[in-house]
Amino acid sequence: MVAVRSTKQWSVVSKEKDFDGLVYGDAQVLKVDKNKVLVKFHGESLNYRDLIIPKSTLAALACPNYEQLMFVSATL
Repeated sequence: MVAVRSTKQWSVVSKEKDFDGLVYGDAQVLKVDKNKVLVKFHGESLNYRDLIIPKSTLAALACPNYEQLMFVSATL
């Protein structure tokens, strides 16, 4: 099995540029140690919450590590 090293993700790079601050690009996959698993899934979606963060109307819910929330780790 080949280890996944990168993936694609949407990122908010600037809140001043409206939707131009929302960029689709490469992201590094977090390294997993021997007691954790990395769950891979396929999904593409920009929901309402994702679209209002770059418009600064939902700044309180903006998470600096938002892209890392898609990874589920479990201990054995």
